[in-house]
Amino acid sequence: MPFHVNCYGSMVMRSAGAVAHLFKTEPEPQLPDPPAPTPALCMSVGAALARVIEASPYRVVVMASSSWSHCFLSPVGGWVIPDHAADREMLAALRRADWDAWRNRSLEQIERAGHHELLNWMVLAGAMAELDRKPVIDDWVETYIFQSDKCFASFALI
Repeated sequence: MPFHVNCYGSMVMRSAGAVAHLFKTEPEPQLPDPPAPTPALCMSVGAALARVIEASPYRVVVMASSSWSHCFLSPVGGWVIPDHAADREMLAALRRADWDAWRNRSLEQIERAGHHELLNWMVLAGAMAELDRKPVIDDWVETYIFQSDKCFASFALI
């Protein structure tokens, strides 16, 4: 059952799907983009999803896909380097299964770090927290030449 998280929120139209926000021309006045959900809301959705899955007779895979800090969405690295410090902080919390650190992240922190797509992971994190699953970091790719750092994780069956 795929569903969409409006992870780009206020950036999607302004950036025209990529880097238009980096140019200095002022866009035509228009209605604001719909806001992204908060990390806490995404995790609540994930927890609810986990409860539905647990009560069902079906085998289900919960999967999230995203890059981490997108350099072109974050002023921290001058719009050209991912926010490695924020990524490492989130990775450390993931390794510890510190779901409160994920849940308590503000939307402002998410947007400043370019972690917009990480809201997809927040739904997964909420489900895994509800099911008390611990992550295994399968791979971590930190880069200066691509637009974002990458994390590959799995959660063992109990």
